[in-house]
Amino acid sequence: MRYNKTMPKSKKLNLLLAPVLALLFCLSGVSLSGCFGNSGDASTLQKAPSITTPAIRTAGVLNIGVNSTDAPYAGSGGGKLIGIDCDVAAAVATQLGLHLTLTDVSTGNASQLLSTGQVDALMSAQPTNSPLSQATAVGPYVQTATGLFACDPTGAFAAVTVSDIAKTAKVACQSGSQAAQLAAADFASANIVQTNSLTEAFTDLHNNSVNYVLADAVVGSYAARSYDDIACLQLLDQPTQIDFAVSNSDAPLIQPLSQALQSVISGGEMQVILSKWLGQHSAAVVAPQSAVTSSAILGTAAGANAKSSSASQQKATATTTANHTASSASSTSKTGAVSTQGSTSTTNSTTKSRGVNTATTSTRGTVRRHSAFIPTS
Repeated sequence: MRYNKTMPKSKKLNLLLAPVLALLFCLSGVSLSGCFGNSGDASTLQKAPSITTPAIRTAGVLNIGVNSTDAPYAGSGGGKLIGIDCDVAAAVATQLGLHLTLTDVSTGNASQLLSTGQVDALMSAQPTNSPLSQATAVGPYVQTATGLFACDPTGAFAAVTVSDIAKTAKVACQSGSQAAQLAAADFASANIVQTNSLTEAFTDLHNNSVNYVLADAVVGSYAARSYDDIACLQLLDQPTQIDFAVSNSDAPLIQPLSQALQSVISGGEMQVILSKWLGQHSAAVVAPQSAVTSSAILGTAAGANAKSSSASQQKATATTTANHTASSASSTSKTGAVSTQGSTSTTNSTTKSRGVNTATTSTRGTVRRHSAFIPTS
């Protein structure tokens, strides 16, 4: 799903570390039982299918393409496709009364898979600067931008006015990230601490060595799950909306998908899914703030040249810590089976995402790489 033909030198080390990090990920994997509508067993379907062929490729089945190298949106572990996108897809499939098949499109041409009907829809698409063409964006189901993170043992996490803290607050950010660029523009240079990883930045925040951390809101919230007292307070720049992508030749699917996604959001399931992965307070910050709409995707001639989003350069380099706790959503489960393509097994639950990004193409037209991401338990 990524159209990045070149790789910055700073990213090459991530690929060298990938086998080791993948092994650590597998060893630390803890599955989370079930989530919304992982409906591969007819007994789990509580409503009749609301759409059929030709709106979907196979009668009774919604086939969704996800990128297994794009944690925490999607990842793989033990042959399972897992992550925010997988949970959202499962919830939408349940709303439509369909079984769910997840297809890993990380190693293929996502645009071609969509246009040829090999998948009914793709996830993690952006409505602009996308390598996709002849497609419609349906969403958003999450938004992201550079976020301001704080440590508050009371759990209040009150929003602040950046202009009030810009001259005095000590902020940490990952070196070379877009968050670092924003910090240089908005905060006093003497008060900016550049770290080698998000783990280091959040450790400094937890230890009160800095007042705030700047990082991509979604990736940072996932990395910060190591600490119960850290959350994203607010977004600092224009958010990027994350959507489904549906082929324009599959127009009959657009309206039902829009309605199903809106039901997932308005019914509270989206908040539970985001809270499971990002923490309750951070989930509220990145939750969609507008009604679900559909609009033509405005592509670029070369997706690899699209401007990177705030998540592009985040390298969520974190190790497993003993103080990970299960989110409240982990006790909310609806079991079923999700068929996965491009993986070797079928899973009976949707679990938490772990993985390592390599050079692939993206429906976002941006490159989000992590040398590792935090396993949540």
